[in-house]
Amino acid sequence: MSASEVALGDDERLRLVAHYGFYRSLDSGTRVPTTEAQRRFVAVCRGTLIPETAHERAYLRFKQAVAAAGVDEAEVVAAGFIVPVPSEPAEVDLSEFIDIPVRACAGCGRPIPPERLEALPEATMCVPCQQGAELAPTNWRVSEVECPRCARNGFRSLLVWRTARDATISGYFLGCSRFPECRYVDRL
Repeated sequence: MSASEVALGDDERLRLVAHYGFYRSLDSGTRVPTTEAQRRFVAVCRGTLIPETAHERAYLRFKQAVAAAGVDEAEVVAAGFIVPVPSEPAEVDLSEFIDIPVRACAGCGRPIPPERLEALPEATMCVPCQQGAELAPTNWRVSEVECPRCARNGFRSLLVWRTARDATISGYFLGCSRFPECRYVDRL
């Protein structure tokens, strides 16, 4: 897995800038978790639970990006959470693993077990992540359409269904999920 595959998004980077010290103290054990959310965060860091919150995903993606880039975590923190992309991929001897397919899970980034890939060659997630994705409630308010204004400015955000409060607009409309930073509206 290369660093470019686990590049941090702007929202994740902002979250890390604001909360990294707290995340790190929980992960390292220097801070005792006092709430259920903090205990869950520690369990996610240990790999016993699937990340569900934006905080958990941001911290794990940061750890994966640092590991993939092979750099010191302190250097990345000092550089404002910008993970360097290696100029050349590292040479890895895969001769002993030639028969075993290797693919990273799209949910947690860990390798998908070879047994699962033998049974389902098209699998993109490990079993716990797949179960979590299937059991997670779907949010009908979030569309699959990306905001065109954010896309032009280098952000990735989806349009969400909103209810109009203005008397001139009735019913529902699609608005950017980054509101109020982006005020794009798609009136149907």
